[in-house]
Amino acid sequence: GPSEERPAPVAMEAVHRALRVLEVVGRYSGGVSLAQIARETRLPQLVLARVMEQLVRANLAAAAGPGAYVAGRALLLTEAASGDGRGHLRETLAWVRDAVGAAVYVA
Repeated sequence: GPSEERPAPVAMEAVHRALRVLEVVGRYSGGVSLAQIARETRLPQLVLARVMEQLVRANLAAAAGPGAYVAGRALLLTEAASGDGRGHLRETLAWVRDAVGAAVYVA
């Protein structure tokens, strides 16, 4: 039915949140604090903490010390694998969807 073709709004919201966070984390190669990510994404700390947990589990982000994060192995591998940048976003989206999908659809 139509519900299978289009992701639930809550799922899309989760994906957009995750992508916004990844965008910020990716900009700071030396790592970025949770507080700074919260400022730039305007996400509440509690929501952000949950997003970070999911991203770390999916290897899209990694802890870089207490309360600081860097881009994860999965993200760096994709960038290295696609020198021309093609396919990078698609693969990242797939990872993000899988990472947040578990949390979103189980509920």
